[in-house]
Amino acid sequence: MTESTDKPDVIQLDYVRNGKAQILVHWNAEEIEKETDEGTETHWQYDECRMQWVIPKHYDTREEVSKYLAVNQDEILDWAKGSKVTV
Repeated sequence: MTESTDKPDVIQLDYVRNGKAQILVHWNAEEIEKETDEGTETHWQYDECRMQWVIPKHYDTREEVSKYLAVNQDEILDWAKGSKVTV
C-alpha cells in the first residue's frame, strides 16, 4: 500500500505523449493518524497503479484530457484494479 500526507485523487494525470496519458490510479484510500515528534499527523494509505491510457481523440489542453479521464473514471479504475490481480 502507498502512503502519503495528501489525499489522493482517483486519477492523477502525469503527462500525455503520442496519444497516451501516463496516469496514477488510486483506490481504497483510508485516512489514518500517525504520531510524529510534532504531534498527530493525518496520512492516507491507498492502492495505486501507474499505467498508460490511450486517449481516443485529439485534445488541445491538459484540462480537456483530465475531463475525458474523469468521465471514464470507472472504466479506468476497473482496469487498474484488474492489473493488480494475482493468480
